[in-house]
Amino acid sequence: MSTKVLDDKVIQYFKKPRVFDELNLVKSGEIKLHWANWDKLLQKIKAKSMDGHQLTAQEIEQKLEEYENIPVWIINKQGSIETSLRELYDYFLDPRMKELWFELNEETLLSFKSGSGPFIRLQSMRWFDFEVYKTFIFKDLLSKNTVPHRAFRVSVDIPLTCSFKDSIQKDVEAKIVQVSKLGFLIKIEGSDIQKFECSEEITYKANFTPFKTARSKGIEAFNEVFKKGIFSKSQKKTEFRLKKNILCVRNNKSNLIFSNGDEYYLFLHFDDIHEMDKKKIKSPLSKVVESLEDYATEHLVKAA
Repeated sequence: MSTKVLDDKVIQYFKKPRVFDELNLVKSGEIKLHWANWDKLLQKIKAKSMDGHQLTAQEIEQKLEEYENIPVWIINKQGSIETSLRELYDYFLDPRMKELWFELNEETLLSFKSGSGPFIRLQSMRWFDFEVYKTFIFKDLLSKNTVPHRAFRVSVDIPLTCSFKDSIQKDVEAKIVQVSKLGFLIKIEGSDIQKFECSEEITYKANFTPFKTARSKGIEAFNEVFKKGIFSKSQKKTEFRLKKNILCVRNNKSNLIFSNGDEYYLFLHFDDIHEMDKKKIKSPLSKVVESLEDYATEHLVKAA
C-alpha cells in the first residue's frame, strides 16, 4: 500500500466512518484509530449528523434494535420480568437503576434462555459483553449536546510480560491495547488477575523498540518502522516498574467490579511508572502518538 493510498483511506474514513471499523494509521495495521477515541473526529461526526448525514447514528440504532429483539428474564424477591438485552444495558448505564438492580439487590438473577432458567447472578457480571457495551457508549457519545473531551488515543496489540518477583507465580502475558500521550490501557485475562492482588513487586516488559526508532523519524517513515508483527518480534524489551500495585492506581480497583471475569482493562498513566523508568517509556510513546495526532489532524482538515 503506497503512502498516497493510505492517505486516501484516512480521508475516506474521516468522511464516512463506520461504527465498529478502525482506521489503519500505518499500512501494516499495527496502529489503528477509532472515531470514538478522538474528540476532534467525534465533533465532525456530530456536525454531519446535524446536517442530515446520519450514517453512523443509523448504524448504531440498527444494532440497538437487534438487541431489543433478544429476550432477557430477570428475577428477584419482588417477582420476575421479561425484558430485552437493550433494556438490560440501559438499566446498567442508568445510575438510579444501576444502584437498585446491580448494587443493592444481591439476589437478582437473570437468564438468556427462559423464565425458568438457567440463571446467573446479575452482580457476577458474567453476562456483560464489552462489544455490546461499546454500542451504547457510541450512542451516548453522539447524543450528548457537547462533545466530551477524549484525548487522541490509538489501538495497538503489544505483548506485555508481567513478572512477580516476590512470589513463585508464573509470568502473566498481558496486552497493551491502547496508547495515548497520557499513558496506556492494559488487557489482562480474567484467570490471571488474582496474581496481581497477591504480589507487591511486579516488573513489566514490552517491545517498545519501534516507538524508540520512530521517535527520531518523520511520520513518512512510520510505515517502514511499524511493519506487520513488529511488536511480537524478539527484540530487546524495555523493563519498567510501577510506584505501587497496578490495581491500586487511578480507578483500576473499582473498575474490576464491572468486568465479566473473562478479561480486565486497567489504565496506566505515565506518572504511575517508577521515576527511574518513566522517561524511557513516556518519551518515545508520547512522541509517536503526538506525531500520529498531527498527521490525523492534517487529514481531518482535508476531509472537511
